[in-house]
Amino acid sequence: MVENAKTTNPELIGKLDEKLGYLSDLRQAILVQDDRLVFELLARKKYQTQVLQQPGQSNDDLAEMVANLKPQLSHLLANKLIAYLSVAFPFFYYKEIDEGVYQIYFGNWWDRRSFGYLDVLDVKFVFDTTEYQKLTDSVALSKDNQRLNTEKITNLTKQNEHLQQLVDGQSQRDMQKGSLRAQIDEVTNARQGLFANGKLKEQRDELVAHLEELQIQDEEAKNARTQIIENNDQILFYSKEDTILSYEHKSIMEKFGDFEAFETAVAHLYTAYLATLIAKEEKGAFGDYE
Repeated sequence: MVENAKTTNPELIGKLDEKLGYLSDLRQAILVQDDRLVFELLARKKYQTQVLQQPGQSNDDLAEMVANLKPQLSHLLANKLIAYLSVAFPFFYYKEIDEGVYQIYFGNWWDRRSFGYLDVLDVKFVFDTTEYQKLTDSVALSKDNQRLNTEKITNLTKQNEHLQQLVDGQSQRDMQKGSLRAQIDEVTNARQGLFANGKLKEQRDELVAHLEELQIQDEEAKNARTQIIENNDQILFYSKEDTILSYEHKSIMEKFGDFEAFETAVAHLYTAYLATLIAKEEKGAFGDYE
């Protein structure tokens, strides 16, 4: 038998009301383009702890109701965020490669690097680990007036010099091989006593070893020209990379003064941006960033 229709479940009704209220607040925030409130509603605990500097006690489970809308929400919130970032980090550029997914590019110069992704909803940079490590290593080396790829370029240059010497020495090796073969024939055909034969064998082994060494150099010389071209391409790649890294370092220095200040700004991007939204909200308009 069905229980009395007047019987209610206040706990269930309360939870449903909470969900409805949350969705209503989020809908209204989107309608009036209140990005600050949208960010707060999507991550209340984070907002409370990092922006309000209070213990995070809110229920973030409510945000799971709109988890499937993250691409649209990210696209929606990106406009003002990227406007802010264009001033806060003027050397970063962004390309939406899918709805709400923004790839970061460092610089607007030729052959600029893809540097990771912008996580709009979390308001943070997700840098490519390899590329970021190259930058940090380059910055550290620059303190001693060194570049990231100096050692690699030096080693390849030395290898090219060695290979070129092998190519240039082909005629001389041919003459040496002819002389060695003649000496080997002479020693091989010699007829002497038992004691002398031992010395002849030792002499012949030395001549054969020298001949084999020259033949190894010949084989290396055969591929030398191709290897030199490949090495030169690699040297050019490393040189370009060092140049681009120097551009990146210079851009950071011009904006932040030192790399540590840049890293601090990256680490506190969420709070800095939300603080800006709050300030603009208090003024009653978003406006341009100064």
